[in-house]
Amino acid sequence: MVQSNVAMKNKKSSKAPKKRANLHLEHKPSDETDVLISAVNDLDLGWKADVCKYTKSHAKYGNHCDKPITLAQVTDVEDDNTQIAEDQPESNKKEFGVPGDKAFAAS
Repeated sequence: MVQSNVAMKNKKSSKAPKKRANLHLEHKPSDETDVLISAVNDLDLGWKADVCKYTKSHAKYGNHCDKPITLAQVTDVEDDNTQIAEDQPESNKKEFGVPGDKAFAAS
């Protein structure tokens, strides 16, 4: 078993790297996709297909689809971290593995 693992590591892959396709950007609305989106959304799958992928003439095309996108993160990461820290309740638990902790040294 060890020899086969070594042999596998020494082999070079003959497969060329593939470029990944972004199907979201490549989407072209059509009557066929309208039918598929409607079928998915009518089923109880636990998720819904994007209504912005309908053709613009479809009755269920989302009103929000043509509006500019507002990103959820509107501040710097540092600001978000301080906000999260302020919202969290204070913990009375000791931090695990602190130098000088007798309980940690005993284990």
